Amino acid sequence: MVWQLLQVGFLTERPVVLVGDMWRGLLDWMRREMVSRRLMDANDLELVSLVTSIDQAVARIERHKEGFDAAREQIILERRRASRAESAPPSVEPVAR
Repeated sequence: MVWQLLQVGFLTERPVVLVGDMWRGLLDWMRREMVSRRLMDANDLELVSLVTSIDQAVARIERHKEGFDAAREQIILERRRASRAESAPPSVEPVAR
């Protein structure tokens, strides 16, 4: 379900992490059957990370969160700057005498 929401753009910036080698067969099947029949785009497979241990999954999620936090901080700063620019009094030109 989450993967589908990522595919259609309803969710963004969410890692899908499959833990264990048992998922490799599913991904191989999707590549072989679904992509070849154009039931899904090959790029959709890039939305998924296949790892073999919990430690790798945690590391993948932590890397994603670091990037998410940095992007979030940048958005907050940009919104603050825009808000200040909107609320600043208009500049007044001095009148020549």
